[in-house]
Amino acid sequence: MTAVKGCPRCGQVKPVGEFYRRQRTRLSSYCRSCQQATVRAARERRRQDPAAVDQFRAVDRVRQRRHRHFGRPGSERW
Repeated sequence: MTAVKGCPRCGQVKPVGEFYRRQRTRLSSYCRSCQQATVRAARERRRQDPAAVDQFRAVDRVRQRRHRHFGRPGSERW
């Protein structure tokens, strides 16, 4: 028997494999396709705001600087 779970956003009952795992044992509330659509919509909404774009670029610069200094995640330096 395959375990199933319902997604409250789309209202469909889907196999557990269609949901992301949280904290190893818990499943996400929403199915993968609904979560991906939500993330895409939020990303597009944030890209419309010039102040948010500047903030994202600043964060990316810090992240890239850290990456150049410490190397890739998973390397000996981390």
